[in-house]
Amino acid sequence: MPDSRREKLRLRRGRAPAEGVDAPPAATPSHVAVDEASLRTRVDPARGAPALDLPTALALVRDRHRLDLTHARVRAGFTRGHLLDIVLAVPGGRNTLDEELAAGELVELVLGEARRADWVASVTSLAAPRGGLLKVVQATPDEGRFFPLSELEPTVAAAIQGIHAGLSSEPLWKLGGEQRWYLFELDIEPLPAYPEQADVALVSTFLPELVKCFLSGDPFASTRFSRAGELFAYLKYESRERDPRQALSRRRVLEDALDAALVSERAGRVIGSGMGVVHSYVNFALSRVERAVSAVRTVAERVGLGPRTWIQFFDAPLEGEWIGAKPDSPPPPLRPLAGRVGALAIFLGACALSTPARAQMDIHGPVDPCTVAFVEDNLTTCEACPVAHGDFAACEAKFAPRGYLRKCRSGPHSPPSEVWCFVPPPPASPKGTKPYVILSAAAACLAVLVAALTFFKRRKRA
Repeated sequence: MPDSRREKLRLRRGRAPAEGVDAPPAATPSHVAVDEASLRTRVDPARGAPALDLPTALALVRDRHRLDLTHARVRAGFTRGHLLDIVLAVPGGRNTLDEELAAGELVELVLGEARRADWVASVTSLAAPRGGLLKVVQATPDEGRFFPLSELEPTVAAAIQGIHAGLSSEPLWKLGGEQRWYLFELDIEPLPAYPEQADVALVSTFLPELVKCFLSGDPFASTRFSRAGELFAYLKYESRERDPRQALSRRRVLEDALDAALVSERAGRVIGSGMGVVHSYVNFALSRVERAVSAVRTVAERVGLGPRTWIQFFDAPLEGEWIGAKPDSPPPPLRPLAGRVGALAIFLGACALSTPARAQMDIHGPVDPCTVAFVEDNLTTCEACPVAHGDFAACEAKFAPRGYLRKCRSGPHSPPSEVWCFVPPPPASPKGTKPYVILSAAAACLAVLVAALTFFKRRKRA
């Protein structure tokens, strides 16, 4: 593993299954055959409702929510995983739930359904002063970062184009040479079953931002990490070795065999792997899914993997989709719908009740490029700190006393520098608890109650 970096990674795991849920359905022919056209249709950047012009979108939002957002201004910035956070400043707004919903609907209408789902992490509304004849004597600090609604679509399009410009136009299987690998450690919560990669404890990869995005539970779209049409997927198999060293040795042999098979078929490339409590994983970038699945099945048969071996996908629209590596592969552990709703409600309630949690920023590993434009988001103010003679302590001495946190450090292929960011505390609300906080907390409590009742009912039947 050349030029390896080791990082302790604490991730938000919103993927736990609820206890007492129904078993996944039995395997069907669709989990044996591979329909690449169907998979690509479900992640097509042009899927869903198309974008509308701004006047039409504003009119629809006005009719549905009785809100006129014509004079709203927008702020957009990248967060982790090449996702965008968008904030609408609403003149005369009151920070209500309806304003938040209207803002989210307007952004989706202007950007289109697929672009909103693939590229936008969150849309929030922000109360702003009403415009008038008199100019405000002292403008708010963030006023210069907001732009008119008419610039939202071209701004997002330019941001996406900028991300794609930094990605290779060739699929990864065509790229040779050594890569810089990272090693992550994760904390594991004991669960009755581990869907997706919920039990992974050690991860190695040369695409750290991609893997962090997936494991953190953020919306994942392959189009944010590949401009060559690749789909990101992984092989999941049940480890049978009790000795971790034997399990690691076997996974390395499998990883090398899979990478050689995929590259020789011009179908994909291994981008990393992971070791879990119950399962082991090999992550891929697939250019030709059908050919890649055939190659993976051949290798799995040759190295003697058991029937509990599956191919699953990173993309959010393909969550729950799986392909058996063997004809007799049973369904893998899947996150049930009830668990998803409960986890979502609990997560929303936690976010609403603890708004300052954003201040506890995750620290990226070495990042290329480590620039303010790459890591700054809507809630942070970031500054670059060039480093002379490798003296990174000077940056800490300059920014840490001011309440800044280190966001990233440049890799060995860039001039040494760091970016430090400050997250201001949220403004106190003069009107007490907001309605959506109460609604989110109530939804979380209801989800917990339903899950508990279901569990005890099933336990009583047993």
